Amino acid sequence: MDQLADLVGDRPIDALVLSAGGNDIGFGDILRYCIIHMDCHQWIAGNGLRAKVNPLKAALPGRYDALNSRLKDLGLDIRSTYLMEYPDFIRGNSGNICPAILGETNIGSGLGADVSHGELVYLESYVQTPLKDMMQQAAERHGWKLVTGYSNEFAGLGPDGIGHGICATPNTRWINNAYDAAAMQGPEGSESTTKGTAHPNKKGYEVMASYLRNELDATMPALPRVGVLKTNGESFVKEGASSSHWVFESGEIKALALSGNRLGVLKQNGDFYLKEGSVTALWELVTGDVESIALSGRRIGIVKTDGEAYVKEGAWNAAWVWQSSDIKSLVLSGNRIGVLKQNGDFYLKEGSLEATWNLVTGHVESFALSGTRIGIVKITTEAYVKDGAWDAPWAWQSDDTKAIALSGERIGVLKQNGEFLLKEGSLQAAWHLITGDVQSISLSGRRIGIVKTDDASYVKEGAPNAQWGWQNTGISRQVLATP
Repeated sequence: MDQLADLVGDRPIDALVLSAGGNDIGFGDILRYCIIHMDCHQWIAGNGLRAKVNPLKAALPGRYDALNSRLKDLGLDIRSTYLMEYPDFIRGNSGNICPAILGETNIGSGLGADVSHGELVYLESYVQTPLKDMMQQAAERHGWKLVTGYSNEFAGLGPDGIGHGICATPNTRWINNAYDAAAMQGPEGSESTTKGTAHPNKKGYEVMASYLRNELDATMPALPRVGVLKTNGESFVKEGASSSHWVFESGEIKALALSGNRLGVLKQNGDFYLKEGSVTALWELVTGDVESIALSGRRIGIVKTDGEAYVKEGAWNAAWVWQSSDIKSLVLSGNRIGVLKQNGDFYLKEGSLEATWNLVTGHVESFALSGTRIGIVKITTEAYVKDGAWDAPWAWQSDDTKAIALSGERIGVLKQNGEFLLKEGSLQAAWHLITGDVQSISLSGRRIGIVKTDDASYVKEGAPNAQWGWQNTGISRQVLATP
């Protein structure tokens, strides 16, 4: 694990792929035991087998939990974790459990020096099925994604209807027997000691890799988009990868908003346009006479030039729901809507668009929402954050504050002197000075964005001390897409 941390450094991990559990319950030792002991699942031999394996099975959930804890303790920035299931290797061409396997290992001698059909049937229910269940449970506990499907294909339940286990014919076998392993890994004649027995061969790993790739494509979250508003009123957006290219969106822009695959721009004449999907999709004119815009998920919010606030949910042309009047700013986050009145009163509602407003506090200059967290900057420049219900207690954060940003467990403040501070974890966590000479900040997921006082924009991903990636120049505002 320490080698992993040294290798990764402060770089984020897009996908961490795990294959763990089989060795922890001693699967190789179990096979060796059953080769040496005839009817290893019965009588005295069976008692010996269970005495060895039962404690290992009982300890496996804790070992998965310890692995998860260790990954967290290392401080690795992991976007998604994938746990690979073990392929069903004990079936032949017919899809039935093999008559016997591993007789070629020569570990034992005489009658029964293999793993018999009866032993394999027992091991399937005693080891293989419980291992599969514990892997599923561990994935659910820790938010991992269990990659499945190929085990059934190994077992003969795939499109070809043919089993590809260790006793299948050579041209259909996806698992190495001892002869295969000795030939591939050597040395010659090492069937009893070679390490590749009962592991997938090249074709087997290709099948597993195809299932992993499909799971990555389907579930790995896309890197959030980055948008910039230039000082000349031009707006550009690019997909989240560092190698992506900027795409010109529109000119004469006053404001820019990004959420998922939605992109909104507010023209200087008050027209609000929205597009969905590709960054090159066509614009839809949503409405005019708009002062500010907000996007979050499927919600769209506006403050009109007369101070009236509206929110809609769903399609760009869904019906507006009036929210409030005399509004200075509006923020959307999940099912929360926040508005700041011209008089400095800050209101919050949660749930439906028609939910009741709650007066959170007054004398507010600006505010931010993320998940269950609420942040404000008071007109006195004091910054506060609370976590949970709208009426939870405030936790003081900073003085001389110009702006506040929230994302998950991260809190960022921009000081009046241009210093950018960040903390992560509890509301009482220590601040880290990120950099100075900053005019605006933005947070989204594990991304941190700034515009410097020289109008250059930068983004970093991962740890607070990760390297900055230069984005563009002549920038008045940078936006990181929210989910």
